[in-house]
Amino acid sequence: MRLPVDRARVALTLETGEALTGDIFLAPSEPVSSVLQHHEPFVPLGMDRNVRLIARATIACLAVAIATDRDPDVAEETQRVRVRLKSGATIEGDLRWVALVGHRRTVDHLNLPARFLAIHAPGTTTYVLKPHVAWVEEC
Repeated sequence: MRLPVDRARVALTLETGEALTGDIFLAPSEPVSSVLQHHEPFVPLGMDRNVRLIARATIACLAVAIATDRDPDVAEETQRVRVRLKSGATIEGDLRWVALVGHRRTVDHLNLPARFLAIHAPGTTTYVLKPHVAWVEEC
């Protein structure tokens, strides 16, 4: 018996800086970012006619071609940033977050317990795992 799955085209950057493009498999309506929250040690990545099993701990970031529009009814903080990974790769875009009272600074957002940051650029959202970040520069 096969379970229904959705496929999402992603670009992965591994901790070594190696870039891979392929399809991840998701439960229907499951968000792409959930791949970074699961605890299983491997994630399947469909590449051409093969499936490569990627060690989840080696994924530094996952980029997907989705534009996340801003909701005009939500008061979000926005900060343009340049994120440098430990591998030397750089991601540029906007951090967006709903700030708690007294936590409007970028550093407040970075220090939240979330496992990853969402960096928004035109047509792309990149989810960066915090342990792979070397530094974040406000632009």
